[in-house]
Amino acid sequence: FLSPEAEEVFQKLTDVLGKNLLLLRELNLNECQLGYSGLKKLVPVLADKHCKLNKM
Repeated sequence: FLSPEAEEVFQKLTDVLGKNLLLLRELNLNECQLGYSGLKKLVPVLADKHCKLNKM
């Protein structure tokens, strides 16, 4: 599980990604420990047909 601080940051990240799917091409999460809750929030954003992410 994410700490409350990490949860807040991750929520903001998914909000921004959801609004700017056409701009994002690469996302580096090497130092991020998503956990199940983080992954659960990120997957729908990345699954959007407008998402242009090429590298994660």
